[in-house]
This record gives sequence, C-alpha cells and structure tokens, in this order.
Amino acid sequence: RARDGIVATGAAAPHPRINSLERLTPLELDVSLAAGAGAPLDDIAHRLFLGPRTARLLLASAMAKLDVESTAELAAALGPERSPDAEVSRHAMA
Repeated sequence: RARDGIVATGAAAPHPRINSLERLTPLELDVSLAAGAGAPLDDIAHRLFLGPRTARLLLASAMAKLDVESTAELAAALGPERSPDAEVSRHAMA
C-alpha cells in the first residue's frame, strides 16, 4: 500500500530490496550450488541435462550477478544454509 501511495503522489516508487540469490534464475542457482560444492562443470552439465557451454554461461552469469570472481567466493555467497548436493539431486531427479 505504501508503494501505491508514493506512486499516487507522483513520486517514483523505490526499488524493492531483493536478496542477491533471488536475482538468479532457477538454472543459474542450480549450477551455482553445484559449482560451489566443487563439482566439475562437465558433471554439472550432465546432471542438469545441459550442454557444457550452457553450464559455463549460466555459471558466469550467476557469478556476475552475485559479484564474485571464484567458486570459493561463490560458495560463500550462497551461504551455509544452502545444501548444494540436495538442490542438484532434487532437480536432476525431477
């Protein structure tokens, strides 16, 4: 309601605060979780039914969105509450 009120006065609505992980697409998140866990890109691509180049591009896109430069930084950005193996397994089996 507050956003509607601001817009009604003619002012620009503030940008919603988005968690950095929410910026990732589901595939970017899956590839990131697997890469953060140390899986090779070829294995990630195979498990997620992707081509190796697609997996590389998804990882690069996710790393750019999270503003990280290494898989170690990626694992830290994903947070300890994430379980990479569970996420990849869940999507690979679906």
